[in-house]
Amino acid sequence: MDRAGTALGYVWANDEDDAAGWVVPPGLSANAVNAGGRWVRALRAGKARQLAPTVLLAELARGTNDGRQSHAVPGSGARRNVDS
Repeated sequence: MDRAGTALGYVWANDEDDAAGWVVPPGLSANAVNAGGRWVRALRAGKARQLAPTVLLAELARGTNDGRQSHAVPGSGARRNVDS
């Protein structure tokens, strides 16, 4: 979220597929989309550190990537099972 409370994106993770990603909600301004870049870089850095996706997600949820432009929302980490 940014300082105004706008969700800039959502991080997801799946250990079974060794995958994680960043989803940008529709309708954001260019500045808001660009502010999400730090989260994409954090995902890439976690992959380079060979962290399991959910370990990285937990790390990000603790605020390790928070900055002036955006932050993780406390308590926003939720486990969701999605059936295909």
